[in-house]
Amino acid sequence: MVFELCANLPASATFTQGKDYGFVSNEANLKAAIKSKSTVYYYTDGKRRSMQVVEIPTSSLTKKNRVEFGKPYKNNYKVVDGEKNYVNSRYVLKATAYLIEGDDVTLSNSVYICLSDIAAKNMAISIPGMTEITP
Repeated sequence: MVFELCANLPASATFTQGKDYGFVSNEANLKAAIKSKSTVYYYTDGKRRSMQVVEIPTSSLTKKNRVEFGKPYKNNYKVVDGEKNYVNSRYVLKATAYLIEGDDVTLSNSVYICLSDIAAKNMAISIPGMTEITP
């Protein structure tokens, strides 16, 4: 997987799952950066885009060829006027899976993610027949 940092979502804005935020990747430069495991790549006009390349081992493939993978992120903050101001929770990231075969890099379709959107989701699941535990 490769995660490109596209923008910092303003506090007044709401992240919308499935929306096309219109950030265009430079495919040739992105592929070169993936192969070099770089943390940044440059557009031909000099624009800079930060990124993270995360290799997913084939042992993470299930019998149904689904990837079971998680990427931890530290929620960084700065203290402003005595309050914690989380700096990376509002990042809009463009996540793209890739496959390297020999010298060729194939990119998948991309999706946008936002850490604050993921953090706000109720990840607990209800399992039929299980009793809810209350503290």
